[in-house]
Amino acid sequence: PAGGSHTLRWAVYPVASTDYYDFINLVRSDWGANYTVDGAWTFFSPDSILKMPVEEIRRQFQRLGIRYACSGGGWVDPLHDRKKIGFGTGLMEPYWTDYRRRLREAAARIREAAPGCRVLVYYDSQRDTSDDGHERFRDSWLASTNGDQLSTDWSGVFSQTWSVVATLTNSYGRAMLNVADRYLDEINVDGLYWDEMEATGYGVPLITNNIPDGHSCLIDRKTYTIEREIGITTLLGEAHRLAVIDHVLAKGGAVMGNGPTTTRALLAKKPQRMVEIQHNETWSYEGNL
Repeated sequence: PAGGSHTLRWAVYPVASTDYYDFINLVRSDWGANYTVDGAWTFFSPDSILKMPVEEIRRQFQRLGIRYACSGGGWVDPLHDRKKIGFGTGLMEPYWTDYRRRLREAAARIREAAPGCRVLVYYDSQRDTSDDGHERFRDSWLASTNGDQLSTDWSGVFSQTWSVVATLTNSYGRAMLNVADRYLDEINVDGLYWDEMEATGYGVPLITNNIPDGHSCLIDRKTYTIEREIGITTLLGEAHRLAVIDHVLAKGGAVMGNGPTTTRALLAKKPQRMVEIQHNETWSYEGNL
Protein backbone atom coordinates (compact mmCIF):
# COMPACT_ATOMS: atom_id res chain seq x y z
CA PRO A 1 0.00 0.00 0.00
CA ALA A 2 0.99 3.67 -0.28
CA GLY A 3 3.55 4.41 2.39
CA GLY A 4 4.01 0.72 3.13
CA SER A 5 7.05 -1.48 2.74
CA HIS A 6 7.92 -5.07 1.93
CA THR A 7 11.23 -6.85 2.47
CA LEU A 8 12.79 -9.22 -0.06
CA ARG A 9 15.42 -11.57 1.35
CA TRP A 10 18.29 -12.61 -0.88
CA ALA A 11 20.92 -15.20 0.04
CA VAL A 12 24.36 -15.88 -1.46
CA TYR A 13 25.99 -19.31 -1.15
CA PRO A 14 29.74 -19.29 -1.96
CA VAL A 15 30.86 -22.76 -2.98
CA ALA A 16 34.54 -23.69 -3.17
CA SER A 17 33.72 -26.55 -5.50
CA THR A 18 32.69 -27.31 -9.06
CA ASP A 19 30.10 -29.83 -7.87
CA TYR A 20 26.53 -28.55 -8.37
CA TYR A 21 25.28 -30.73 -5.51
CA ASP A 22 27.62 -29.05 -3.02
CA PHE A 23 25.56 -25.91 -3.70
CA ILE A 24 22.28 -27.85 -3.45
CA ASN A 25 23.32 -29.34 -0.09
CA LEU A 26 24.24 -25.90 1.30
CA VAL A 27 20.81 -24.53 0.42
CA ARG A 28 18.98 -27.59 1.72
CA SER A 29 20.82 -27.32 5.02
CA ASP A 30 20.07 -23.61 5.34
CA TRP A 31 16.38 -24.07 4.48
CA GLY A 32 15.88 -27.08 6.75
CA ALA A 33 14.82 -29.15 3.73
CA ASN A 34 16.58 -32.36 4.79
CA TYR A 35 13.83 -34.46 6.30
CA THR A 36 12.74 -38.04 5.69
CA VAL A 37 10.14 -39.04 3.13
CA ASP A 38 8.24 -41.66 5.10
CA GLY A 39 7.73 -44.22 2.32
CA ALA A 40 7.35 -46.49 0.63
CA TRP A 41 4.31 -45.22 -1.29
CA THR A 42 2.05 -46.69 -3.93
CA PHE A 43 -0.94 -45.62 -6.00
CA PHE A 44 -4.11 -47.67 -6.35
CA SER A 45 -7.51 -47.71 -8.00
CA PRO A 46 -10.37 -48.81 -5.73
CA ASP A 47 -11.75 -51.33 -8.23
CA SER A 48 -8.39 -53.07 -8.64
CA ILE A 49 -8.07 -53.41 -4.87
CA LEU A 50 -11.62 -54.73 -4.47
CA LYS A 51 -10.99 -57.42 -7.10
CA MET A 52 -7.75 -58.57 -5.47
CA PRO A 53 -7.67 -61.22 -2.73
CA VAL A 54 -6.58 -59.84 0.62
CA GLU A 55 -3.66 -62.29 0.67
CA GLU A 56 -2.35 -60.95 -2.64
CA ILE A 57 -2.59 -57.34 -1.44
CA ARG A 58 -0.70 -58.36 1.68
CA ARG A 59 1.99 -60.12 -0.35
CA GLN A 60 2.55 -57.16 -2.68
CA PHE A 61 2.52 -54.53 0.07
CA GLN A 62 4.89 -56.54 2.28
CA ARG A 63 7.26 -57.22 -0.61
CA LEU A 64 7.58 -53.50 -1.35
CA GLY A 65 7.33 -52.25 2.24
CA ILE A 66 4.32 -50.08 1.42
CA ARG A 67 3.35 -47.71 4.23
CA TYR A 68 1.09 -45.31 2.32
CA ALA A 69 -1.39 -45.99 -0.51
CA CYS A 70 -2.82 -43.09 -2.54
CA SER A 71 -5.82 -43.13 -4.85
CA GLY A 72 -5.27 -41.53 -8.24
CA GLY A 73 -7.18 -38.67 -9.87
CA GLY A 74 -8.85 -36.55 -10.92
CA TRP A 75 -11.66 -38.88 -10.12
CA VAL A 76 -12.97 -40.90 -13.06
CA ASP A 77 -15.48 -43.71 -12.45
CA PRO A 78 -14.87 -46.36 -15.14
CA LEU A 79 -18.09 -48.17 -14.18
CA HIS A 80 -20.23 -45.16 -15.15
CA ASP A 81 -18.65 -42.57 -17.49
CA ARG A 82 -14.99 -42.59 -18.53
CA LYS A 83 -15.19 -39.01 -19.81
CA LYS A 84 -16.69 -37.39 -16.70
CA ILE A 85 -13.91 -36.20 -14.41
CA GLY A 86 -14.27 -34.90 -10.86
CA PHE A 87 -12.36 -32.36 -8.78
CA GLY A 88 -12.80 -30.24 -5.69
CA THR A 89 -16.24 -29.88 -4.14
CA GLY A 90 -17.78 -31.74 -7.08
CA LEU A 91 -16.58 -35.02 -5.56
CA MET A 92 -19.16 -34.72 -2.78
CA GLU A 93 -22.11 -34.66 -5.23
CA PRO A 94 -24.53 -37.59 -5.70
CA TYR A 95 -22.90 -38.77 -8.95
CA TRP A 96 -19.83 -39.87 -6.98
CA THR A 97 -21.72 -41.69 -4.18
CA ASP A 98 -20.88 -45.16 -5.47
CA TYR A 99 -17.26 -44.24 -6.18
CA ARG A 100 -16.88 -42.87 -2.63
CA ARG A 101 -18.31 -46.17 -1.32
CA ARG A 102 -15.78 -48.17 -3.32
CA LEU A 103 -12.94 -45.95 -2.06
CA ARG A 104 -14.11 -46.51 1.52
CA GLU A 105 -14.28 -50.29 1.01
CA ALA A 106 -10.91 -50.37 -0.76
CA ALA A 107 -9.32 -48.41 2.10
CA ALA A 108 -10.69 -50.92 4.62
CA ARG A 109 -9.41 -53.80 2.49
CA ILE A 110 -5.91 -52.34 2.27
CA ARG A 111 -5.77 -51.83 6.03
CA GLU A 112 -6.99 -55.40 6.57
CA ALA A 113 -4.24 -56.71 4.31
CA ALA A 114 -1.53 -54.38 5.59
CA PRO A 115 -2.24 -53.17 9.14
CA GLY A 116 -0.42 -49.91 9.72
CA CYS A 117 -0.63 -48.84 6.07
CA ARG A 118 -2.28 -45.43 5.72
CA VAL A 119 -4.69 -44.78 2.85
CA LEU A 120 -4.86 -41.31 1.28
CA VAL A 121 -7.48 -40.12 -1.22
CA TYR A 122 -6.91 -37.76 -4.14
CA TYR A 123 -7.62 -34.09 -3.29
CA ASP A 124 -7.14 -31.06 -5.56
CA SER A 125 -8.01 -27.45 -4.67
CA GLN A 126 -6.97 -25.97 -8.02
CA ARG A 127 -9.96 -27.28 -10.00
CA ASP A 128 -13.69 -27.77 -9.43
CA THR A 129 -16.43 -29.70 -11.20
CA SER A 130 -19.46 -29.05 -8.97
CA ASP A 131 -22.69 -28.42 -10.87
CA ASP A 132 -23.14 -24.87 -9.57
CA GLY A 133 -19.51 -24.04 -8.79
CA HIS A 134 -19.03 -21.68 -11.74
CA GLU A 135 -21.44 -19.20 -10.15
CA ARG A 136 -21.18 -20.20 -6.48
CA PHE A 137 -17.41 -19.66 -6.41
CA ARG A 138 -17.34 -16.45 -8.45
CA ASP A 139 -15.02 -14.84 -5.87
CA SER A 140 -12.55 -17.70 -6.39
CA TRP A 141 -12.17 -17.75 -10.18
CA LEU A 142 -8.79 -18.20 -11.80
CA ALA A 143 -9.50 -15.42 -14.27
CA SER A 144 -8.04 -14.40 -17.62
CA THR A 145 -7.13 -10.82 -18.47
CA ASN A 146 -10.71 -10.15 -19.61
CA GLY A 147 -12.16 -11.50 -16.37
CA ASP A 148 -13.45 -14.85 -17.67
CA GLN A 149 -12.96 -17.97 -15.57
CA LEU A 150 -10.42 -20.31 -17.09
CA SER A 151 -11.28 -23.96 -17.64
CA THR A 152 -10.07 -27.06 -19.44
CA ASP A 153 -11.40 -30.29 -20.88
CA TRP A 154 -7.93 -31.64 -21.75
CA SER A 155 -8.63 -31.24 -25.49
CA GLY A 156 -11.93 -33.07 -25.26
CA VAL A 157 -10.61 -36.09 -23.39
CA PHE A 158 -12.61 -35.27 -20.23
CA SER A 159 -15.58 -33.14 -19.18
CA GLN A 160 -15.20 -29.42 -18.48
CA THR A 161 -13.30 -28.50 -15.34
CA TRP A 162 -13.24 -24.95 -13.91
CA SER A 163 -10.00 -23.42 -12.63
CA VAL A 164 -10.21 -21.86 -9.18
CA VAL A 165 -8.05 -20.27 -6.50
CA ALA A 166 -8.45 -21.51 -2.91
CA THR A 167 -7.62 -18.92 -0.25
CA LEU A 168 -8.27 -18.97 3.47
CA THR A 169 -11.05 -16.39 3.12
CA ASN A 170 -12.80 -16.99 -0.21
CA SER A 171 -15.79 -19.26 -0.74
CA TYR A 172 -13.93 -22.06 -2.51
CA GLY A 173 -11.14 -22.23 0.06
CA ARG A 174 -13.66 -22.52 2.90
CA ALA A 175 -15.57 -25.21 1.02
CA MET A 176 -12.40 -27.22 0.45
CA LEU A 177 -11.66 -27.24 4.18
CA ASN A 178 -15.04 -28.94 4.55
CA VAL A 179 -14.17 -31.42 1.80
CA ALA A 180 -11.01 -32.40 3.71
CA ASP A 181 -13.17 -33.12 6.76
CA ARG A 182 -15.59 -35.23 4.75
CA TYR A 183 -12.76 -37.29 3.28
CA LEU A 184 -11.63 -38.36 6.74
CA ASP A 185 -15.09 -38.67 8.32
CA GLU A 186 -17.25 -40.10 5.52
CA ILE A 187 -14.83 -42.00 3.28
CA ASN A 188 -12.93 -43.05 6.40
CA VAL A 189 -9.46 -42.59 4.96
CA ASP A 190 -6.24 -41.56 6.66
CA GLY A 191 -5.51 -38.31 4.86
CA LEU A 192 -5.04 -36.47 1.58
CA TYR A 193 -2.95 -37.10 -1.50
CA TRP A 194 -2.93 -33.44 -2.58
CA ASP A 195 -2.34 -33.09 -6.31
CA GLU A 196 -1.17 -29.73 -7.73
CA MET A 197 -0.70 -28.70 -4.11
CA GLU A 198 1.32 -25.57 -4.80
CA ALA A 199 -1.16 -24.19 -7.37
CA THR A 200 1.29 -23.96 -10.26
CA GLY A 201 1.20 -24.78 -13.95
CA TYR A 202 3.68 -27.07 -15.67
CA GLY A 203 6.84 -25.33 -14.52
CA VAL A 204 5.39 -21.80 -14.46
CA PRO A 205 3.39 -19.77 -11.92
CA LEU A 206 -0.36 -19.55 -12.33
CA ILE A 207 -1.68 -15.99 -12.43
CA THR A 208 -5.21 -14.77 -11.78
CA ASN A 209 -6.25 -11.31 -12.89
CA ASN A 210 -9.14 -10.74 -10.49
CA ILE A 211 -7.59 -11.35 -7.03
CA PRO A 212 -4.43 -9.28 -6.33
CA ASP A 213 -1.98 -10.88 -3.92
CA GLY A 214 -0.74 -7.49 -2.70
CA HIS A 215 2.77 -7.89 -4.08
CA SER A 216 2.61 -8.84 -7.77
CA CYS A 217 1.88 -6.89 -10.93
CA LEU A 218 2.43 -6.80 -14.65
CA ILE A 219 4.73 -4.04 -15.93
CA ASP A 220 4.25 -2.12 -19.17
CA ARG A 221 7.44 -2.96 -21.06
CA LYS A 222 7.69 0.46 -22.71
CA THR A 223 6.84 2.82 -19.86
CA TYR A 224 7.89 0.59 -16.94
CA THR A 225 4.72 1.55 -15.11
CA ILE A 226 2.29 -0.84 -13.46
CA GLU A 227 -0.11 -2.21 -16.05
CA ARG A 228 -2.25 -4.14 -13.56
CA GLU A 229 -2.08 -5.84 -10.20
CA ILE A 230 -2.31 -9.63 -10.35
CA GLY A 231 -2.39 -12.60 -8.03
CA ILE A 232 0.15 -15.41 -8.14
CA THR A 233 -1.85 -18.37 -6.90
CA THR A 234 1.04 -19.86 -4.93
CA LEU A 235 1.11 -16.72 -2.76
CA LEU A 236 -2.66 -16.29 -2.62
CA GLY A 237 -3.22 -19.85 -1.43
CA GLU A 238 -0.38 -20.22 1.07
CA ALA A 239 -2.53 -19.58 4.17
CA HIS A 240 -5.16 -22.01 2.87
CA ARG A 241 -2.61 -24.77 2.30
CA LEU A 242 -1.16 -24.25 5.77
CA ALA A 243 -4.65 -24.37 7.30
CA VAL A 244 -5.59 -27.61 5.50
CA ILE A 245 -2.32 -29.27 6.57
CA ASP A 246 -2.83 -28.22 10.20
CA HIS A 247 -6.48 -29.28 10.08
CA VAL A 248 -5.75 -32.76 8.74
CA LEU A 249 -2.81 -33.35 11.08
CA ALA A 250 -4.89 -32.25 14.06
CA LYS A 251 -7.39 -34.99 13.19
CA GLY A 252 -4.61 -37.57 13.10
CA GLY A 253 -4.44 -37.62 9.32
CA ALA A 254 -1.54 -37.46 6.88
CA VAL A 255 -0.83 -35.31 3.81
CA MET A 256 1.29 -36.09 0.77
CA GLY A 257 1.66 -33.24 -1.72
CA ASN A 258 2.49 -33.36 -5.41
CA GLY A 259 4.98 -30.71 -6.46
CA PRO A 260 8.02 -28.96 -4.97
CA THR A 261 7.41 -26.78 -1.91
CA THR A 262 7.30 -23.10 -2.88
CA THR A 263 7.35 -21.08 0.36
CA ARG A 264 9.45 -21.27 3.50
CA ALA A 265 6.36 -21.40 5.75
CA LEU A 266 5.13 -24.54 3.99
CA LEU A 267 8.59 -26.11 4.03
CA ALA A 268 8.67 -25.61 7.80
CA LYS A 269 5.66 -27.97 8.07
CA LYS A 270 7.84 -30.70 6.54
CA PRO A 271 5.02 -32.13 4.44
CA GLN A 272 5.59 -35.41 2.62
CA ARG A 273 6.21 -34.67 -1.06
CA MET A 274 6.58 -36.18 -4.48
CA VAL A 275 7.74 -34.26 -7.54
CA GLU A 276 6.90 -35.29 -11.12
CA ILE A 277 10.28 -34.28 -12.48
CA GLN A 278 9.56 -35.98 -15.81
CA HIS A 279 7.34 -33.08 -16.92
CA ASN A 280 9.87 -30.26 -17.31
CA GLU A 281 13.39 -29.12 -16.49
CA THR A 282 12.13 -26.61 -13.92
CA TRP A 283 10.76 -29.27 -11.59
CA SER A 284 13.88 -31.39 -12.08
CA TYR A 285 16.06 -28.87 -10.28
CA GLU A 286 13.37 -27.47 -7.96
CA GLY A 287 12.80 -31.02 -6.77
CA ASN A 288 16.37 -31.05 -5.46
CA LEU A 289 15.42 -28.24 -3.08
